[in-house]
Amino acid sequence: MSGFWQRYPVFLLLLPLVAFILLADRLDLHLWGQPYAGAKFPVDTTVCRVFELQAIPSERAKTWRIETDGTLLYLQKDSTRPDPRLGDSLLVCARMRRPEVIGGFDYPRYLSRQGISAIGYAPSDSWQLTGHRPPHGPRLWQWVLKERLAELLGADTAYGIVAALTLGWREDLDDDTRRGFQRAGAMHVLAVSGLHTGILMSVLWLLLTGFGFWKPLYEERGKMTLLYLVLCGLLWLYAGLTGWTPSVVRSVVMACVASVAVLARRQAVSLNSVAMAALLILTVRPYDLFSVSFQLSFAAVTAIVLLSSGPLYKRLRLKKNHWWKTVLQWVIDLMLVSLAAWVGTLPLTLLYYSQASVYFLLTNLFVIALAYLLVTLTLALLTIGWIAPAGCALAYVVRGAANGMNLVVHWVEQLPGSTFMFAVSPAMAVCMYAFMIAGLLAVRQGKLLWLVPAGAACIGFVILYYGNSIAI
Repeated sequence: MSGFWQRYPVFLLLLPLVAFILLADRLDLHLWGQPYAGAKFPVDTTVCRVFELQAIPSERAKTWRIETDGTLLYLQKDSTRPDPRLGDSLLVCARMRRPEVIGGFDYPRYLSRQGISAIGYAPSDSWQLTGHRPPHGPRLWQWVLKERLAELLGADTAYGIVAALTLGWREDLDDDTRRGFQRAGAMHVLAVSGLHTGILMSVLWLLLTGFGFWKPLYEERGKMTLLYLVLCGLLWLYAGLTGWTPSVVRSVVMACVASVAVLARRQAVSLNSVAMAALLILTVRPYDLFSVSFQLSFAAVTAIVLLSSGPLYKRLRLKKNHWWKTVLQWVIDLMLVSLAAWVGTLPLTLLYYSQASVYFLLTNLFVIALAYLLVTLTLALLTIGWIAPAGCALAYVVRGAANGMNLVVHWVEQLPGSTFMFAVSPAMAVCMYAFMIAGLLAVRQGKLLWLVPAGAACIGFVILYYGNSIAI
């Protein structure tokens, strides 16, 4: 094990930090970076006060779900008044109660990690709009760009997909589109994350290097440093434009860590880089450890890094002496990366969503290529959309690409057996990861001894599965 710590020294800091966060959460200690729970409300009492919406309201079948001022409010819908928006001030009279444990799920602890200490429900006649203050800062930029996209594309399904894909604005997606992308295994495309940051980074790199013709940028160390500083600055600006979405912030941090690794003449994409990004994020916001998106993103990236450094990836490298081999290599890389991300996140996906896509490889083959095209064209549309001929032409192409992506996703969704349902407990998810890690070490190191913990993980999974079935 000493060789592991020498190759990946960042884990010497990361693992104790993770252990400390888990212990502090179990002991109900308040850590830095934890959202403030706001005022404490009396239990089983109706409270009337003005709430300012600092987060985007989430629409349900009969209610609006709002997180604000340390409370989780459910407001009954009313078709006779405008829908609540970000920046609204609402006078709400709601009966407050403490969160309760739901089955075996510790719902109070889950909400406390988000700074929520009370839940309230208000009928339609117990809340009203008292004022509105437009969003400011990054949220204002996101709002302005979103409105600009709606003006150029029209407020329809294509616009909802493009706004989610490029700006992280998913509030204008209809339920059918959400369901289709989720069942087809393409929901990650609509959640702005590492994929989108990587696409943007590659586009900016081409622009900043003159499509590869400005050789001094590659050869002179000072200009390379300046190039990466400008690139990282633009990526942080993009994070602000998306409203500081946690998944985007994580991907930008990882991109900056990779840039520093390149300048230090180290391997850009490695377990050390992933661990350093996680260490930086958890140092600032420790409770991100319990975020589903944090867990999914780092599980996917770790699996991709392990694949790219493995023998299978190296054996499938082709000599690019023909254009068709270049295209074939791109398809192979895309399939391998998609497979690695799917396997790496499968235990978490089954734990949190109890379902997984079957045709994810087929979906990603088309959707990721269209995502690259859409992000690039949308950036161009927002830049030159005010020029009538070019703007109209770009808007037409963007709408067509978004509708094409939607058609592909719904086609895959309707294939027989497009998803499989299987629920696992946290302990079963741990067994799945233990099996993956032990199996990987057995293959990499060629030691059959690692098959013992792999077999133990399988036995533990089976025992837990049938134990849960008997309990039910």
